[in-house]
Formats: sequence, C-alpha cells, structure tokens
Amino acid sequence: MRFTGKRFRGDGPGLSLLFPPPLHDWPPDNRRGRFLANAVCALDLEAAHSSCGEKDGRGMSAYAPATMARVLL
Repeated sequence: MRFTGKRFRGDGPGLSLLFPPPLHDWPPDNRRGRFLANAVCALDLEAAHSSCGEKDGRGMSAYAPATMARVLL
C-alpha cells in the first residue's frame, strides 16, 4: 500500500532521541557528585521544608531544599 502525498518522519540510528536520557544516568556510579547526591538524600531536611512553606510575598516557587543542598555541597 502506498501513501501518496503523505510525509513521514524518518527513523534510524543517526537520529536524536525522542526523549533525552535522565541526568541520573550520565555520571558513573563512582563519581563524587553521585556520592553527594546520595548523601543529601540521607539528610534530615524537615526544618528546611517547613520554612519553605511560609510565604515570602513574592509569589515565586522555591527550589526544593534537597536541590539547594546539592548545589551548596
């Protein structure tokens, strides 16, 4: 069956991915960044979570406390 007048997207191994791979898959398991990310998951950030719930008057969303701890470390 031939579809005349239709244009289809090509496929093949040279094309980019439909969805990008997750960032968690990029660094190898033995990197310091991976260790720090896992260490932040073990921290008790309940105090930071409770202070983020307070409104500051700007109406902007706050970054997650775990994200900010990873950036600082």
